Amino acid sequence: EYVAVVPEERLINFLTGRRHPGTDQSLNPGWLATPEDERGFIEELERGRTRVVVLSNRSYPENRRTGFWSYNPLVFDHIRRNYRPVWNSGPDFVQFYLLAR
Repeated sequence: EYVAVVPEERLINFLTGRRHPGTDQSLNPGWLATPEDERGFIEELERGRTRVVVLSNRSYPENRRTGFWSYNPLVFDHIRRNYRPVWNSGPDFVQFYLLAR
C-alpha cells in the first residue's frame, strides 16, 4: 500500500516501509512543472489506489513558494476533494496533515 508524502519528507516513507506512488519521490517546486505533469501524478495516485496522503506545509522561500498549493494547485485540489483530514501535527515549523480516503 502506498503512502503519498507531498511535497517531500521521504523519511516518512522510509520509516513506515511504504512507497510513494509514482515516479517522482519528491514534489518540490518545479517537479510537476505543467498541468499535464500534475494530472499525471493524480493518475498515479489513483492507479496505486493511494489511501493515505501526508501533506507537509513546507514552504520554499528561495522559490517564492508558500506551500504545496501555490505551485501544484491541481494536485492540491484533488487531495482536498478526495481525502479527509484525520490528523494534524499542530502549528510547528513544518506542519503535517494526515489525510485518508
